[in-house]
Amino acid sequence: MRTASLLRQVVKDDLVALLPNTVHHLQVIVRVYANIKGLAKTYKDSGILRESNFDEFVRGFNMGDPLCDYVDAGNGKECSDEKVKGRPS
Repeated sequence: MRTASLLRQVVKDDLVALLPNTVHHLQVIVRVYANIKGLAKTYKDSGILRESNFDEFVRGFNMGDPLCDYVDAGNGKECSDEKVKGRPS
């Protein structure tokens, strides 16, 4: 939960620092696209995390801030890329 809020705040702070003449009540939206199932498997297989820990992280990230989303883009190799581009895969 804390990660989502911290990430959003750091992005907002950087934007204000880079563009000091902008409105200071910016709404920063963070959306992470990932193959959640594949990423969880990779973390598990490499011994970095247990699969349940990654699931808990994703849930916490989504609950940590209403303007932050960790989105499952699907299992295809290019699914996340297509989401970022805004085109259906």
